[in-house]
Amino acid sequence: MKTITLLFISLMFIIGCDVEDETNDPANIYYNLAFQGIQTGVLYQQHHIVRNQTHLSSLLATSELMGPEPATDFNSNMFIVVFSASNPCNTTTVSSVYELSGSIKVNINISTAGSEVCLPVIGGTYMFIELEQATKPVSVNFEFE
Repeated sequence: MKTITLLFISLMFIIGCDVEDETNDPANIYYNLAFQGIQTGVLYQQHHIVRNQTHLSSLLATSELMGPEPATDFNSNMFIVVFSASNPCNTTTVSSVYELSGSIKVNINISTAGSEVCLPVIGGTYMFIELEQATKPVSVNFEFE
């Protein structure tokens, strides 16, 4: 009986020890807020992971950006494009970009305008967040204040 108990405990110890276990500590990722402004072609809050020129061209054909046309070297970089259907008087910022458990997490903060008068725009704001090319999944979280 002692042999079976010892074997069971040894087996549980070996199964429970995974030397390649990923850490759950978030690691900040360097990013560049490359382009931002007002757009009139996208009516709903959404995000796109743009890893090549074909996807960027398709996105630009429908988004109607009011600003310079974004460009990057897709051999080394990619864009996370965020469209928010918020009032252009609201403040939209990137609060963090980090890696956690093998995926990239992006937090976007949208602060509502105070008592200022603001003309409505059909569409909203856009942000092109540029970072190093990666194949990891990306999730975007919108935080409203």
